[in-house]
Amino acid sequence: MKKLVIIVILLGALVNSVYAAKVSGKLFCEMKMKEMFQNREIVKKHEINRNAPDMNSQLVFIHFDSKPDSRMIEMLDQKGIQIFPESWIPPLENHPTGYLTAKIPLNLELLEEISEISQIKRINTAEGQFKFNNDLAAENTGVSVISSESYNLTGEGVKIAIIDSGFELDHEDIPTPLIAVDYSNYTEAVPDSDFTVSNAHTGTGHGTHIAGSIVGQGTLSGGVWKGMAPGADWIGLKVGQDYTHAIPTAALNHCYKAARFYYDADLLNASIGGWDVYHDGSDETDQMVDWISNDGCLVFQAAGNSGDNKMHYSGTLSGGSSSDFIAVNYNDTTETRATYFFNLVWYDSPDTTVQRPMTLEFYDEDYDLVTIQTIYDMTQSPRGTQSRYGTATIFGNDPIFIKVINQSGETLDYHLFSQSSNGIFADPDPFYTIESPGTADLAVAVGAWVTRNDWYSYNYLYCWTDEIVGDIGTFSSRGPRIDGYQKPDICAPGSMIISLRDDDAISGPPFGVWGPNVINNDGGTGLPADYFIAQGTSCSSPIACGAAALLKDYDPQIDRTDLYVKLWNHAAIDGYTGDVPNDTWGAGKIDVEAALSALEEELTPLTPVNLQIECTEDNVTISWDAVTQTVGGRTITADYYKLYIYDGPYSPVYTSVYDVYDTSIQLSPEADMYFYRISCVYEP
Repeated sequence: MKKLVIIVILLGALVNSVYAAKVSGKLFCEMKMKEMFQNREIVKKHEINRNAPDMNSQLVFIHFDSKPDSRMIEMLDQKGIQIFPESWIPPLENHPTGYLTAKIPLNLELLEEISEISQIKRINTAEGQFKFNNDLAAENTGVSVISSESYNLTGEGVKIAIIDSGFELDHEDIPTPLIAVDYSNYTEAVPDSDFTVSNAHTGTGHGTHIAGSIVGQGTLSGGVWKGMAPGADWIGLKVGQDYTHAIPTAALNHCYKAARFYYDADLLNASIGGWDVYHDGSDETDQMVDWISNDGCLVFQAAGNSGDNKMHYSGTLSGGSSSDFIAVNYNDTTETRATYFFNLVWYDSPDTTVQRPMTLEFYDEDYDLVTIQTIYDMTQSPRGTQSRYGTATIFGNDPIFIKVINQSGETLDYHLFSQSSNGIFADPDPFYTIESPGTADLAVAVGAWVTRNDWYSYNYLYCWTDEIVGDIGTFSSRGPRIDGYQKPDICAPGSMIISLRDDDAISGPPFGVWGPNVINNDGGTGLPADYFIAQGTSCSSPIACGAAALLKDYDPQIDRTDLYVKLWNHAAIDGYTGDVPNDTWGAGKIDVEAALSALEEELTPLTPVNLQIECTEDNVTISWDAVTQTVGGRTITADYYKLYIYDGPYSPVYTSVYDVYDTSIQLSPEADMYFYRISCVYEP
């Protein structure tokens, strides 16, 4: 008779070690599964590697206290590690290390070797599992009021970057972007490398729907299905890869960088997210969002659609105790042998010298230890959060159980996150499910509330959902962050939002499985049907972003902090929101009309008058009258002016800017033609 051997693998330190490793468990898992695939231990790519651009190498983020010098780069190069120097992201006040993107060979021993280099502080995966997460929306946010004739705000003059799957640029409702670039295959900081941004091969019309929610013109619907800010200038940044549908983290990070530092976006929307290792705002993409936010860009992020996915469990353990058996069920019966991943996360102290260990174990349906399981090293974020990954290889489709063990002497809260889409908890917790980079300190994480729960499709189908109008969407991720930080920030309409149908991705008629979501152009039935109905925080985030653009249109001088404060302070509350802020609604329901009323009391936009331009062979003199207006008995005078110079009428980035404390300026142009814009700057 054959022996049954139970294999419990402890990689690295023993489970009772109190020293956190430098290599994240997520990275170790990804590389281990690639090795198993290469060795034919598994027959197909595991979902944890779904964003992998190459199964023979690994993209990583390598952290340093400061930018590494040429000797360090050369040493890593000699080990076969390709460094992308232009990808450097500096340390910030709230992120103590900076990082570079690198490509390393698929070699776990090499990974361990470089982790022992003292200058390297930690290493994480750059192949994270990010995913893509009008009418009634405008009415319920106050946008329809401030877009009306009395205000006529459309977002004019505001630059909005949209990072998404891709865009159908020839859709009649989409205005021409300032620029549209495909960064989906980015590995080095080379801007403007690919201008083909369609969704023809991405398998989704996500980006076109999102762009329509912000800048859609309503052309094909007679203005019925129109975006929040149809007058705004927009920048389209494609991050969804053709054919693979992947969203590489390195490419996503570069999109944020390009949006602000190449194209000077005022606002940014990214309806993209995923769970990172620590859930505390320390992830590399969170750091990128904080970096561009510090530079003045207000970033709107989908909070996530993990509120009802049953993939998070939480509990509390006293020192030295173990949890009960935590049941995990499977909703996929296609595999006879599969490996499932779980991330145990706990926040023990902001002091990184304090490391209170915990671990986990896997049991089968008979409460015996699972035959093959792997428990990885405990790792720590720079904010003091601990993580430990564990995997279990299961034969058949019976449920399994997890036990969490508190190895410290202190009472600790813990969280289990399933990293496998078909492993769900029998008793899940919808809170602590905000997705990165919505977890970033300075991101505006937007949850979704319900403004529509029934509709007619183009083909005469009456459709409905069980969502409750006025309440939070059941799918909307809840906060707080793992360290208790307030998330989400605010909520906007996000249930069954009508926007543009991407004809490259969802063509027809007939529209196949998408038929119930296809909407007639005038809201009735039949053809033409160029619109599409969808739900998720992917839909609520662009609505919040477009609404904010109207405030920026009203006061071009408002900075990101003041704009955020206006939205936060003047969010609406009702019987559904309860007392705010809270972990479901954040500040409440976005109310742009209330925010504008508050802004209106503080200042009125000023416009330069009597603008004159005089040209000679050598100089150009631009002059204007001093700007003073009287509003409601109050005199408002510009303190100084900003003169922006562009090299083309549609150039997304100014070439230079001057602060002018007089009412004229003389310039000596070096080219045949320049374009100018003057803004008034004043203190309200």
